[in-house]
Amino acid sequence: MVFRVDAVDGGEVRRRDVDNPVEPVAVLGKKPHAFESRHQDIGPIVPGLIFFRLLHHLVEKGVRIFGAHRMGEIAADVLGEGQRRHPHIVAADDLDAALMQRAGDGQRHQRAAIGDNHPPARQPGIQIIVHKHNIGARPVRAYSPCLRRKHAGRRRRSGPPAGTPPPRPIIAPINPPKFPFCAMAAPRSALSSQPRAGGEFRQGIFVEIKMEPHQRSLGLKLILVGALAFMLWIPAMLVHGLVFERSTRADSVREEIYGLTGGEQTISGPVIIAPALVDGGKRKDDGEPVLESMFFVFTPRALEIDAAVDASQRRRSIYEATVYDADIVVEGSFGPLLPPQLPSEIKAIHWDRAVMAVKFGANAALKGMRDKPRLFVDGEALDAAFEPGINLAALGRFGTEHALGAPGISTPFPVADPQQAFAFRLALPMSGGGALFFAPAGEETTVSMEANWPDPSFQGAYLPDAREIGAEGFTAEWRVPYLARSLPRSFPADSGLSRLDAGKTFGVRFIDAASPYQSVNRALKYALMFLGIVFLTFFLFEATTGARAHPAQYILLGLAQVIFYLLVLAFSEHVGFEAAFTGAAVATVGLSGIYAATVFHSLWRGVIAFAAFSAAYGLIYLLMKSEDYALMIGSVTAFGAIALTMYVTRKLDWYGGRDKA
Repeated sequence: MVFRVDAVDGGEVRRRDVDNPVEPVAVLGKKPHAFESRHQDIGPIVPGLIFFRLLHHLVEKGVRIFGAHRMGEIAADVLGEGQRRHPHIVAADDLDAALMQRAGDGQRHQRAAIGDNHPPARQPGIQIIVHKHNIGARPVRAYSPCLRRKHAGRRRRSGPPAGTPPPRPIIAPINPPKFPFCAMAAPRSALSSQPRAGGEFRQGIFVEIKMEPHQRSLGLKLILVGALAFMLWIPAMLVHGLVFERSTRADSVREEIYGLTGGEQTISGPVIIAPALVDGGKRKDDGEPVLESMFFVFTPRALEIDAAVDASQRRRSIYEATVYDADIVVEGSFGPLLPPQLPSEIKAIHWDRAVMAVKFGANAALKGMRDKPRLFVDGEALDAAFEPGINLAALGRFGTEHALGAPGISTPFPVADPQQAFAFRLALPMSGGGALFFAPAGEETTVSMEANWPDPSFQGAYLPDAREIGAEGFTAEWRVPYLARSLPRSFPADSGLSRLDAGKTFGVRFIDAASPYQSVNRALKYALMFLGIVFLTFFLFEATTGARAHPAQYILLGLAQVIFYLLVLAFSEHVGFEAAFTGAAVATVGLSGIYAATVFHSLWRGVIAFAAFSAAYGLIYLLMKSEDYALMIGSVTAFGAIALTMYVTRKLDWYGGRDKA
C-alpha cells in the first residue's frame, strides 16, 4: 500500500468531483522559503508544510526513523487528524495501526536518505522516499481523463482496464493558522496523481510512504546469487574448451615448424657396432654347430659432450616456435673392446666390417644436419664417409646380407686391434626445435650445455648437477656414472639399438613462458572464485544500501567477467599476454564500475566497485605469476572474502521481516 502527499505553493489545487469536477479546495499562500539538507538541496518549501516534522527527523535528527510509534505520529501529521471520513479515504489512525503492524515495536534505527540518488529508509515493510519536483501552473486534476489522452497512440501502461472508474483521490486540507496550504494523498495506481505543469505553480515536494507486505529475504537472494555464479561457470568452461582448441592448433603449427628444422633432437653415441658369428645351439647332420650372425654394440669408456646452442623463434601466421642451431662436440675414448677371453658361444667377430654410429631419436632428425660431421681419431682427421641410417652388412647363415636399421648416421670404422685403446673427437653441427636430449652412452658420461634461452625446462632421467639461469640464457652440466646408466659395456643388438636410449635420455626443453594459452588456463582455474568475489561485492552493496539488483543484472555482470577471458585469449595471440591482460582488465573493470554506479544510483558506490574489481583482477594476475604461492594466496583471499561478508552482514535481517522459526 502506497500513500502520496503532494505539497505545492502558489495557485490553487483542484480535485475531480462527480458533481463539480473543478471545485476549488484550497489556495496556497506565502512565498516559499529555502530548505537545505546535508544530503541534497531539495528546493524551496513553505516552513509550515505538513511534512515539516518528517523532514526534521529525516535530516536534522541524524536522518533516522525511530520505530513504529514515531512513524505513526509522522503519518498522522501527513494525513491530518481532522480529515473527512470517506469509503476511499484511509484515516490517520488506520495508517498508524498498519505501520505498527508492519514495522513492529522493537525494530532498530535505520537510516533514511533524501534525494534522487539516495536509497529509501530501510525498515521491514516501510520505505520513505522524498523527491524534489518542479510543478507548473495548470490546476491539479487527479486522474483526469486528459492523462489518459496524453498517452494516446502508445501502448497503454499496466493498470486498471479501460473504462474502469479511477479511485477517488484523498484530499487532506490541513491548514495551519499562519501558512494555509493543502495536501493530496491517494493510493498508487497506473495513473499518476502528481500536479500537472502550469504557470502559477512553482515548486513542491513529493513524499511517498510505501508499506510492503514483507521485506525481501536476503538469504534467498544470496542463495540465488551463488546459483548464478555456478551457472556462469559453465560458459567459463566453454572458454576453457576454446583455449584448448587454440592451443592444439598452435601445437600443430609448432610441430610443422619443428619438422622443417629436424624436430626434437636426441643424440646417442657414438658407439662401435661389429658383426659376429655365434653358436645358436643347433647342430647340422654331421654334428657341426649352426652359426648365426649377430651384432654387438660397444660403448665408449669415457664420453664428454659439449653443446653450444643458439635458440631463436620462428613465426608462421600468429604462432611462434622455438628452434635452435647447436654446435655439438663429442669427445671420448674406447678402451679394449673385448676381454682377453671371449665367451665360448662367440666364434668370431668381424672387426673389418665394424662401423661407428650415432643414433638419433627419429628419422626426421637427419634434416637437422647443417654440415658434414668431422671425425678425429687420436688427433688425426679421418675422411669419414657418414651415411644416413645405421647399416651393417653381415654374413648370414646362407651368405645373405642383413641390415641393422635405426635412425642416425654411420661410417665404416675397421678396428685393427680391438685390445688397443684409442681416443676420438666428433663434431656434429645440428639444428632442431623445441628440445635437445642426450643418452648416457659412455661408461662415464659428462654433458655441458650453454644456450641463450632464458626459460629452460630440464627434463629426462637425470637432472643437471649444476645450472645457472639468467635473463641472457643458461648453462647446465650433467654427470652420469657407469652404475647409474644401467647399461653394460657391450651388448648384443638383437633388438636393435633401443637399449641405448630407452628411458635414459636427459636434456632441456626450450619453453615459452609467455604462452597465452598456459596463462589463460591458469586464470580459468580460479574462475569460480573470481565470479564469487564479483557477485559478493554486488550483493553486499544490495544488502547494505537497500537498493535492489535484478538477477538479470547479476547475469550481465558475470558474462562481462567471462568475456574478459575471451578478450585476453584473443588479443594475447597478437600483442602478448601482458598487454592483452592489462587492456582487457581495464575495459572490464571500467564497464563493471560504471554498471554498478548505474544500478545502485550512486557514483561513490561505482568508485568502490571499481576499486574492488581492480583488486580482484590484480589478484588473478598475482595468482598466475606466483606459481609456488598460488594456493596459499587463493586460500587467504577466500577466507578474507568470507570474513568481510560476515562482518558487513552481521546485523542484517536474513528472514526478510518475517517471524523467525
